[in-house]
Amino acid sequence: MLREWRREDTEQLMHSRPFLEEYVKQPRVKSGLKRYCRHFDGISQALMDKRELDAYSQGRMFFAGLPQAVEREVLTRLDATDMQAGSIDHAAALRAVKEIVEMEEVLESFRSERRAEISDLAANLSKAE
Repeated sequence: MLREWRREDTEQLMHSRPFLEEYVKQPRVKSGLKRYCRHFDGISQALMDKRELDAYSQGRMFFAGLPQAVEREVLTRLDATDMQAGSIDHAAALRAVKEIVEMEEVLESFRSERRAEISDLAANLSKAE
């Protein structure tokens, strides 16, 4: 029955290698990295469980889906041992991306606080005059 309705079952379609390959090709920016990591990890793990994806392909595909600005940051965080014969350790790359996202969130929070402080200071100076 699942084979018969395969084209109409979105979960089966999502957990396919062609879907993952297309998902990786979509352009993305840093702000979408959390979602990318979550979706890629879920889909690729399902494919690994079904033996439709190997660890080498998982790492390479994950890296290929990252924005160019993030690729260099990830490579600098990976040890040389994480990258043997052109392969990328998916778990290590995922950890690196999560660290980058967390750092961006902290920086954005800091920037927001600074903007608020500057606005408050400007308002206080205006009142003083």
